[in-house]
Amino acid sequence: MFVYVAGKYSAPTEEERQENVNSAMAIGVILQSMGHYAIVPHLSHYLNLQAQKMGIEINYDVWIKHGLEQLAICDVMLIINESPGVKREIEFAKKWYIPILYDIEDIPKP
Repeated sequence: MFVYVAGKYSAPTEEERQENVNSAMAIGVILQSMGHYAIVPHLSHYLNLQAQKMGIEINYDVWIKHGLEQLAICDVMLIINESPGVKREIEFAKKWYIPILYDIEDIPKP
């Protein structure tokens, strides 16, 4: 099962953003160990850092669209915490009838 990990990314400091990324990656690792395919949009953090090193600016809306395209292929969305971006993802999931879960324990075992 493809599981989209939805959680806040944006934060006032780089340390807080990294903490958000780490939390999402930890959930992704747990999902992978359960036999699922974790889709962790927070990993775009590292693409964005590389883009910055290369002098390329990628707009916030591009990253949101990137995440929604990833969500579109998923069987379920797991919300680990909420943010304005997650609210957009919830609206998208509802529109496309992607089940929304709030607890990893509710993800069926493969």
